[in-house]
Amino acid sequence: MTAKPTGGAAMASGKLPARDSERLINSARVQMLSYIKLHPGMRAQELPPLFDKETKSRSGTLKSLRVSGHVRSTGRARGTKYFPTRKQLKTV
Repeated sequence: MTAKPTGGAAMASGKLPARDSERLINSARVQMLSYIKLHPGMRAQELPPLFDKETKSRSGTLKSLRVSGHVRSTGRARGTKYFPTRKQLKTV
C-alpha cells in the first residue's frame, strides 16, 4: 500500500489545493493595509492587481480587514471606499 499525500503542493488529481495558506493570506493583508494607509479613499477596483495574484480574492482580504477593524468603508457596491483606522495589524 502507498500512503496518500496529506497537504503537499498538488493533490493526486494534479490540482492545487483550494485554500491559500495562512502565511500568504496574512502577507496579502499586510500589503493591502499598508497600501490603503498610503492611499486612503481607494475603491477595491483601484487597488493594484498585484494583490489578486497572491490570494484568490481581493474582496475577501478587504472584508477580513474591515471585520477586524483595521479598515473602515464608506459607500455601497462598486462605490465603496476604504480608509485605514488606527488599529495596528499584528504580524505572525
